[in-house]
Amino acid sequence: MKILIAVVSAALLVSCQTKEVSEMNYSEVKKLAAQKNQECAAQGVRPGTKEMELCVTHELNREASVRKNHNARLRAAANSTTFCQPFGNTVTCF
Repeated sequence: MKILIAVVSAALLVSCQTKEVSEMNYSEVKKLAAQKNQECAAQGVRPGTKEMELCVTHELNREASVRKNHNARLRAAANSTTFCQPFGNTVTCF
């Protein structure tokens, strides 16, 4: 279990839903790792195996990537210079 926590922590620090994983405190990271453990177990992976370690690491990296991409899209939208003007039943954006 200590090895798994170390792997999870390392994966989370390297990578990043709305709060970037790298900005999470230890308790939040621990909770996320527990969720990923449950997800892997639900997929039939046995606890305490190398396969579980690989599954959790993969799922954490995927989660970090999803969060990072989501936040990048939000930042891009916030920096957008698109202006939309409603007119009757239509909206024109430029």
